[in-house]
Amino acid sequence: MNISRKVLPIATCLLIGFGGSAWAFFETNKELVKSATITLSEAVKTAAEMAPGKAVEAQIGEEDDRVVYWIEVVDSKNTTRTVYVDAETGKVVNMEKD
Repeated sequence: MNISRKVLPIATCLLIGFGGSAWAFFETNKELVKSATITLSEAVKTAAEMAPGKAVEAQIGEEDDRVVYWIEVVDSKNTTRTVYVDAETGKVVNMEKD
């Protein structure tokens, strides 16, 4: 698992607290979204097909030098899986059980 995935929510909170600095963070996400050829909705649908359940969180970021959506899916047994969907191809590139 990429450490940036755990740091990202903390960094978001810190950047929001510093006002002007937050703009750089959101600008980076804006650039990542520009490079995506599939939508977040399509990525969530793909994730739900791979790990049946409900998507509870979705983010865009970089993983192994590619832009990916990572989607947290919780199933009926309360098991959480993280599904990584390539933002350019729409293919699942990794899935982890949390």
